Amino acid sequence: MSTAAGQSTIVASQDNFVTGGSDNRDDVQGSSGTSGEILLKRASSTSGSRKAYFQFDVSSLTLNATDTATFTVNLVGTSSSTANFTFAAYALNTGFTPGTGKLGTNWTESAITWNNAPANNTGDRSAVTSDATQIGSSVALTGVTTTTTGEFEFDLGLLSNYIQADDTVTIIMTMQSQSNTSPILKFASSENATSSLHPSLSIVPEPAAASILLGLSTLAFVGLRRRR
Repeated sequence: MSTAAGQSTIVASQDNFVTGGSDNRDDVQGSSGTSGEILLKRASSTSGSRKAYFQFDVSSLTLNATDTATFTVNLVGTSSSTANFTFAAYALNTGFTPGTGKLGTNWTESAITWNNAPANNTGDRSAVTSDATQIGSSVALTGVTTTTTGEFEFDLGLLSNYIQADDTVTIIMTMQSQSNTSPILKFASSENATSSLHPSLSIVPEPAAASILLGLSTLAFVGLRRRR
C-alpha cells in the first residue's frame, strides 16, 4: 500500500480472467492466477470470450462513508493483429449474496471460472448481472497493436457502495465490442514483473478528513522547525 497527501493506493489481492466455453475452461493465467497478464476478449460467441476480475482488500484502511475511489489498470498490448476495442468496468454492489453455484465476495484467483464468477452473465459475451454497477465511462480504442500501452482510470464514486462485509471490493472488466474477434486485449496483472503497472484502487478521503490530515502534517512540520 502507498499513501500520498491523504490518498491511499492498494494493489489487487486477487485477479484473474475467466473464459467461456463448453468445457468451462478458466484458461486463467495458467489456471492459477500467477501470470503477468489479464486478458479481455469478445469472441464471436461466449466460447472463447474473456472477462476480468480484480479483488481489493480494504481491511487495513481507515475509511469514511464519503470516501471516493478510482480503479486503475494498465494496457500492455494485444495478442495479435490491429483492432478497435471498447471495454468497460463494473463494481460488485455492496451486500452481494451469491446464488447457487456462484463464488462469494471472498473468491480466489485459483478457483474462479466463467460459470462461478460473481455477477457474471454466463450467457452473454460482455454482460454482467444487476449485482454489479458500471463505474466510469466505457473506453473506446482504435488501431490497437501488440505494442500499444496505456493507463486507464475508472471512477467508482462513493466507495461505500461497493465494500462487502468481508472488506473486499470486486471490480469486473468486460469487452463490449471489438472490430476483429481474433485478438485479445492484454492488461498487466498484480503478478506483472513491472510493479508500477499493477491494477490498483486509490481511495481519496472525504474533504474534512483530508483537511485534518493536512493540518496534522502542518502542525508536525511547524513543531519540528521550532525544535530546531
